[in-house]
Amino acid sequence: MIREAYTEDLASIQEFIHKTVDVMHEEGSDQWDSSYPQIRHFKEDIEHHSLYVKETDEGVQACITVDQKMASLYKDIAWTHPEDPAMTFHRLAVNPHARKGGLAKELIQFAENLAAAQGIRWIRIDTYSLNYKAQTLFTRLGYTKKGEIVYPGKSHPFYCYEKDLQE
Repeated sequence: MIREAYTEDLASIQEFIHKTVDVMHEEGSDQWDSSYPQIRHFKEDIEHHSLYVKETDEGVQACITVDQKMASLYKDIAWTHPEDPAMTFHRLAVNPHARKGGLAKELIQFAENLAAAQGIRWIRIDTYSLNYKAQTLFTRLGYTKKGEIVYPGKSHPFYCYEKDLQE
């Protein structure tokens, strides 16, 4: 079941986020570290009703933040229709013990359905250029690479993707 996150979910989220960061580092990606994401980001998402979790019989196993808070660097990307409203998702994470079960895909499709239900045509996202798994997943789900941005403090660019929900 996918549902809005509660404050009571934070301990589970924090636990699998730490594991996810370890796995990212093992895979050669420093996209996430001890400074991001932090528990305060998830608390803010809960306050804004934008954090969702995937709960299974084993408890909360994945999360995603869905909102319209685009990075300011997105203004430099050649989006298909940059003037149109769009949604984005952030902090997509799956407990490493629950990977390969389609949970990330399920959460992304949930985000897309949430946007479509609000009459929003576009999803715009980014991921670290060293996060090959996310790039593969986004492409497989119909996202098109539109450009790249560089976040301060990161040594590699982030790739920006877009999906037209009306196609």
